[in-house]
Amino acid sequence: MNGQQDFIGPLEETNSCKALKLPKRVTGLNDEQLDQHIRSEAIKFYHDEPKELQVQAVSTLARGRKCFLRAGTGYGKTRISEMYFNLFKTKVVVLVLNPLDSLGDDQVREKKIVKIKSVNLNKMMLNREVIQKIKSGYFGFVYLSPEVFLNNNLFTEMFFSHEFQKILALMVIDEAHMVYLWGLVTSKAAKGMATFTRHEDRGPFRIAYGSIATRLMATNNIPVLMLSATCRPIAVSSIISNLRLQPSDITMIDGELTRPEIWIIRIPMKFTLKSCDDLLRIFAPQSKVPAEKAIPMLIYSSSRNLTFQVMKVVNEARHTKKHEYDPLDGFIRRYHSVTGEEDKADNMKDYMESKFPVMSATMALGLGQNLKRVRCVIHMGRGDPASIVQMIGRCGRDGSTGLALLFMEPVRQKGKNSVEDFDLGANQGEDDRVDAMAVSPVCLRVAINMDNKHGYIPLEADDRNYVAERSREVKKKPNKGPATCKLSPVDAAHLANHLVEDFKSFMPELLAPDAEFVPADFFGPLDAVELVASFDQIFPVEGFDTRHLQDVIGGPWFPGQLGWLTGSIMDWIASDYYQDILEKNEIAAREEIRRAAEVREQAYEILEEATARAAEKTFQQEERKRVNDERKRVNDERKAAKKHISGGRNQATDNLHE
Repeated sequence: MNGQQDFIGPLEETNSCKALKLPKRVTGLNDEQLDQHIRSEAIKFYHDEPKELQVQAVSTLARGRKCFLRAGTGYGKTRISEMYFNLFKTKVVVLVLNPLDSLGDDQVREKKIVKIKSVNLNKMMLNREVIQKIKSGYFGFVYLSPEVFLNNNLFTEMFFSHEFQKILALMVIDEAHMVYLWGLVTSKAAKGMATFTRHEDRGPFRIAYGSIATRLMATNNIPVLMLSATCRPIAVSSIISNLRLQPSDITMIDGELTRPEIWIIRIPMKFTLKSCDDLLRIFAPQSKVPAEKAIPMLIYSSSRNLTFQVMKVVNEARHTKKHEYDPLDGFIRRYHSVTGEEDKADNMKDYMESKFPVMSATMALGLGQNLKRVRCVIHMGRGDPASIVQMIGRCGRDGSTGLALLFMEPVRQKGKNSVEDFDLGANQGEDDRVDAMAVSPVCLRVAINMDNKHGYIPLEADDRNYVAERSREVKKKPNKGPATCKLSPVDAAHLANHLVEDFKSFMPELLAPDAEFVPADFFGPLDAVELVASFDQIFPVEGFDTRHLQDVIGGPWFPGQLGWLTGSIMDWIASDYYQDILEKNEIAAREEIRRAAEVREQAYEILEEATARAAEKTFQQEERKRVNDERKRVNDERKAAKKHISGGRNQATDNLHE
């Protein structure tokens, strides 16, 4: 059946009709022990160290509390519910509310990778057979829209059934800020707001998000996880109120909103937003940069109509006019809320398979989707800062450097177009934030973080909150902490496994034949993973660092431990496996240098082309003005001459009469 995946994890039936809880062996742990247990389970499942805030969120859920996590795109928010799910050893269900059916399909595909059985309950999938499988615990994750959650009779019958309630472990509200947007729409406060008119496919999104509270109150007080990349203080308060909760009921956890690997550049527009002609400066003719060499990017527009204009201008720049009418074009296609479902699916599939590099879209594309291919995001025109940060978060999802280009009009009609137009002591309204984003002289990365934390865009470098946030950005440690490992996850796991297996051969020499301990009691998989996490420090470029190795293990626990570890790591480094890694890295480095030189050359060519086009356009405008001025001068001279001749004739006639 479509959308169903292999299942690993819960294996037994729960028999209690009470609220489903974790076993006492987990809930009975103190906070430090619980965090360590969560980390151990995550490492065992993902073979990767979880982020600290992921552990904190799972710990909050394990204590039975509701959790609201605000963190930027690419942070790994979806992994939190998986980590909580894996703490159970019985059949349980996690219910996830999504704003988009396509997002549910994407998450089902991701669950397949980690071998968790899941289903997306769209209209085509919702039937008695699927409902029965859900009630039996066949699916670990169930994705659905708020409309199905609230208005589908078949789902409602299942939701209130004894069989389902006894296995419901967690409810997740993805993109929780939609609850706040719903409030603006239904209260008509959004009417005329630039924050809504600038993002056409955002305003009417999932109005049913605002009625979720009626179902939340009907559960056995199970934990609720709310996720959002951007949610200002006013939005958080509105959401908590809408869901009929008290602030004391919720644990707020804040992660980083923006990622340092994304460069954010604001560019003043020279042409009108409606024309999209500023894109002529970005794209080179196809003869210079063919589609297969173009950088994968998304171009976001404020309306569905503008997505087509973007395609038209891009094809003009590439000298491929009329290609915007080709639905299977090999360079650029579009995606918005009214695009046919089959076209959406086909375009997304082709984009992820690198069949074309550029997508022209509205906010309908990318909400929560894990588009790891994207390297550049372009946003056309002013817009809501909270929405813009979600869009630019689409690039660099795999940790590589990303580029965000924000084309903004210098002047917005009826808007504020300079810092002087703002009352710096007053609160910023929704539209004020749109304009402030376009004129603020401060660092945009810090400004976006401040908007999320304090609800406004700073306009002065000496703003107290701005100074504090900028200082935090400068001082904060790298996301990976002081311990780093440049080995790929596969290679790191290979080294960790080598150390564990080698230790099994070494340790028996120190133990008596009837010893009650086994090698894993002294050095097991978790110890090996932690050690390998500091591989770069233990084995820097200049050679093996025994002192750092000793610091990592906290000093030797038994005679010969340091010598054994040193020898075991050096054996692995001398192996054919690691030498192959070095060879591949060297090849990749040479290729990176070549690509960098190629990109620089392309950039120069694009700049020359753009400069030439701009100069040609300016020349044509000046020439037209000169011709018009010349025509006007000639016409004026003719009129003056006629007037002079006519006046002379009249004077001659008068003299003759006299």
